[in-house]
Amino acid sequence: MNEMIIPQGDGMLEMLRLKKYGGGKYSIRYRSFLTGGYKVIPVTKTGVFHCKDDATSWARANLREYLVKEVQMLERQTWRSNLKVLQLYNSYAEWRKEDQPRSAQQDLSMLINYGIPFFAGVLKEEDPNKWCEFGEELLEWLRKEARTKKEEPLAVSSCNKVINSLNHFVKWMVRKKHISYANARPFECIDQRKTNRRTEKDLVTDEVFDAVYNHISRQKNGKLYADMWKTQRACGFRVSELLGLTFHWLSDECPAFIKEDFVEKGLKVYGSIYLESQPAKPYVKRVNGVIPRTPLKWRDSISPDNARTVPILSKEVWDLLVERYDVECEKWEKKTYGLYKDSYLLFDGAQRNIYLRYIQEANASLGLKGDGSHILRHTLSTEWSLMRIEDKVKELVLGHKDQARKSYDHFAGKINAERAKAAPMRRLRKVG
Repeated sequence: MNEMIIPQGDGMLEMLRLKKYGGGKYSIRYRSFLTGGYKVIPVTKTGVFHCKDDATSWARANLREYLVKEVQMLERQTWRSNLKVLQLYNSYAEWRKEDQPRSAQQDLSMLINYGIPFFAGVLKEEDPNKWCEFGEELLEWLRKEARTKKEEPLAVSSCNKVINSLNHFVKWMVRKKHISYANARPFECIDQRKTNRRTEKDLVTDEVFDAVYNHISRQKNGKLYADMWKTQRACGFRVSELLGLTFHWLSDECPAFIKEDFVEKGLKVYGSIYLESQPAKPYVKRVNGVIPRTPLKWRDSISPDNARTVPILSKEVWDLLVERYDVECEKWEKKTYGLYKDSYLLFDGAQRNIYLRYIQEANASLGLKGDGSHILRHTLSTEWSLMRIEDKVKELVLGHKDQARKSYDHFAGKINAERAKAAPMRRLRKVG
């Protein structure tokens, strides 16, 4: 990196612009290398300044860090000056967005921020025919040198996403005859099972679960989010799936081929939830009375064949879901949100960012690591493995990516299709 282009000391103040806003406070802006315009630094990073001198002092001490990051980002994109590589990428991006729109954004992001910059920037190798010769060097760079925007090392899963994005790009170049088939060897992914082996430290104990539940309960709309926490622990939903649960998916029945395996292990099945789709956006919002939806993870469309049936094995969770079901039934009868049943959510009013923030705050107050709820899925999956629940049943219920679940999909689709047609107005009962 060319350090000379980054001003130091008082020289940085020439790039600084302080803006005064309500209450006599100052925000810090600087001229961006990337855009040429002025970019604001969030107050969460700088703190609140009531004095211009204090803001200037902070900038003198900290602004260079932001400028260095921008120069690093610029250097990552120097490959764009190579017209051959740029034309290949633009053609591929256009095809990918049209052919596979759901995965295109992430795939292209990994490619332009890590994949192509490694070959065209780090190795200075501009001929794609030779890229596949440097698989080992790519792995080493991803594991040791590549950094996120927060200057953190890439997780193993992120490294694999970069590798997969390159494999997709190489495969496309072969198909379009931009490179020869003989030079197109796939890059090998990292085996996450060996590098990320889970231990008992990755599970949620009853004590930790109760402590987080109690913390969430004390927050604004605490019961809503505490009920989500409890339901996620009992059913293993992903957060997006949990937010999208509609009232007419709840049933006091459960398909026999799922129920039998749990009953044989001494568990009681109180009911089930039919899960067909999830909200398309992280922020759940009704548009003209309809919540935009997208297929479940690892599924290519919204249909009964691609749905899951999740058994409810906790009496407490069943009772709280029935309470919420009754509330949504009343709204449905009044047509509060219109004529679409999928707009009546069991956890109506909940938002992903608030739910995860409450969990982060709970973990911080308890001195625990972790900032999400996905660990609840791992805990439930581990418990079922210990009970020797059939792998095929477990994969189907939790929605894990595995070829084994496909043998059940067609049968499950028939059952789910029949249930989807049924009217949801039959009132459910709590377990006495």
